[in-house]
Amino acid sequence: MMRIRLSVRAVVAAIGLLSIATLMSPTLNAQVLRAGTDGERFDVASIKPTLRAQVPMPQVHGDVIQISGITLSDLIRFAYPTANGQVFVDKAPGWATKERFDVLAKTSGELPSSSMLRVLLAERFKLRMHVEPREGTVFELTIAKKDGRPRPGLNKTHCPSPEAPPATLEESLARKMAPLAAPDVGPCQTMRIGAGFTLNGEGVTIADLARTLTYAPIFNAPVIDRTGLTDRYDFSMQYRGDSDPNAEHGPTLPSALEEQLGLKIERTRGTIDTVVIEQVEPLEAN
Repeated sequence: MMRIRLSVRAVVAAIGLLSIATLMSPTLNAQVLRAGTDGERFDVASIKPTLRAQVPMPQVHGDVIQISGITLSDLIRFAYPTANGQVFVDKAPGWATKERFDVLAKTSGELPSSSMLRVLLAERFKLRMHVEPREGTVFELTIAKKDGRPRPGLNKTHCPSPEAPPATLEESLARKMAPLAAPDVGPCQTMRIGAGFTLNGEGVTIADLARTLTYAPIFNAPVIDRTGLTDRYDFSMQYRGDSDPNAEHGPTLPSALEEQLGLKIERTRGTIDTVVIEQVEPLEAN
């Protein structure tokens, strides 16, 4: 099960890696939402306007999800994840990228999902859209070494699958009466950003890392995982801001990826999944 360790929250899904230090507390945990299935919905959900401009990242606490200071455009990106990297949003009104909201929602017991966010957006913002592939600039993330092995900075880890909800009342009672299992060691599927331009992953896939890198201003385009790596990893990466010319402050983000994790990033052309807005209205009252 995904867990979070900090009490101060900022999900996303959108991370401004190179300007983050001015927007957030020293350390922040983000979690990856499960995809879910069409028709899933929250039991109860609240979306309220806020003036706080925070890095929008989903925080999952069991069956509760909290996202603070998020724009509608970023909510749409979380609701429509793609293997191609960032989802671009087209034909959205100006307020969709400026006005911010706090989201707090609870499920009936299962982990929150992207599909639940889609239903919520349709209900509260009357969102109607369609997704279409478009050609554009993308970045490919590959293994830098010819032998196909990442550097020691990527350490394989185990992330247990979340337990499915009980199918029957009898199964639910049996679970409650069973002896407690040993707690998992460490967090699972967590991305943490710290002060001083550090990025830490715990139990994440390279695809998760690629989606995170998509939001770095130095790239400003979808980052697609082409490494072929399917395991989960722990890592800690340090780098300097793209506007910092002082090499003594550390490597640039592309250099840090190659030197510390053994991953290479290159610009190319590829397919970008684009959410085209057909209809959207201002937030309905909760």
